[in-house]
Amino acid sequence: MSRKTIELEVCANREYLNQYLDYDAEGLRDQDVDAFIEVLIYNLRDYDFDVYVATGGRSTYHGWNNAQFKHRFGVVGSFCDLSPLDYSVIHEVIAFAKDTMNDQVWSRMKREGTVAQ
Repeated sequence: MSRKTIELEVCANREYLNQYLDYDAEGLRDQDVDAFIEVLIYNLRDYDFDVYVATGGRSTYHGWNNAQFKHRFGVVGSFCDLSPLDYSVIHEVIAFAKDTMNDQVWSRMKREGTVAQ
């Protein structure tokens, strides 16, 4: 039996991501946000979701906030019907991407001496 295609959109807007990821405006570097998005998209696709970076109006801070998704998970949105398993997988992948990015930021800050070792 074939699974129905589920499309997910990912917000790549830096202003939104700084707020969502709970960093101040200068806290994240572009490479940190890029790593988060890359890990997020790769792992969602690994679970057979069709994943796209938001474009057009939804690529802006206010556009993402005002998008009328059927389901929103902060940085991920969908207009598709989702099962409880889909919900669980999406939440787990987002948490994994956050943890991966936080590890990267922490390691960089330790190397740069901007945090106590």
